[in-house]
Formats: sequence, structure tokens, C-alpha cells
Amino acid sequence: MERSTIVRVQDGLHARPATRFVRLAKGFESDVEIVKGEKAVSAKSSVKLMLLGVKENDEVHSCRWCRCD
Repeated sequence: MERSTIVRVQDGLHARPATRFVRLAKGFESDVEIVKGEKAVSAKSSVKLMLLGVKENDEVHSCRWCRCD
């Protein structure tokens, strides 16, 4: 599953919104990634989300898929 969205948080995904996003992503058993441009990071890591440098009005894509073990 993939979805695109525009970030509407005034300061982008800094510590507080990134932590809230991670909390939501960890609710899924599947892997979840956030993609900005050519970079993709795990949505279950607040540090990786912040390093992605998402700012207000950036377009990001979220991807989720099941682990097939």
C-alpha cells in the first residue's frame, strides 16, 4: 500500500511530530517507510525520520507492506 501526502506541520517533522508518527507506525506489524525524493527511511524510527529533513509543504510517500516469513 502506498499513499502520498503534503506535510502541513509548520516546522516539518521535528522531534515531537516525528515521535507521534513513529508511535502510529509501530502499531502496524508490517514494515512502514516514508519516502522523500530518492530517500526512504523506516517510519518506526524517529531519528531516521528527522534525518530525512521533511519540511512544511514537502510531498512524502508512505509505503506499507506485510512481512512474509
